[in-house]
Amino acid sequence: MCEQANTYNIYAANSAGEMIKNCPILKCKEKSDCCTRNFMAPDCRPFKIKVEHDAEGISSTDGM
Repeated sequence: MCEQANTYNIYAANSAGEMIKNCPILKCKEKSDCCTRNFMAPDCRPFKIKVEHDAEGISSTDGM
């Protein structure tokens, strides 16, 4: 079994809080290795994610 890093797309919402499809504003990808994701307990493993702003091509990496 091969575990892959999680990826997330963050979409804009209308005034009612409903997602506006085909309008992603952020793209996020988890930056951890396979051993960390599979063998460390979720409440104590490090978490890093790369965030890219789709509209302007701005990106940053933030660790929590």
